[in-house]
Amino acid sequence: MTLDLSPMASDIGGAFLAGGGVERARASVVAGALAEPDGLDGRRQTFGQA
Repeated sequence: MTLDLSPMASDIGGAFLAGGGVERARASVVAGALAEPDGLDGRRQTFGQA
């Protein structure tokens, strides 16, 4: 399952990780607060590749 973390962070980088982002994301998943991203049609999105 792919979930949209964009409401939590614009970038999954050092600041997100150091600021407890993984724990916040986990809590959001458990609470059912994250949606699946629109437009992926079951495909995973790979960032940083053209």
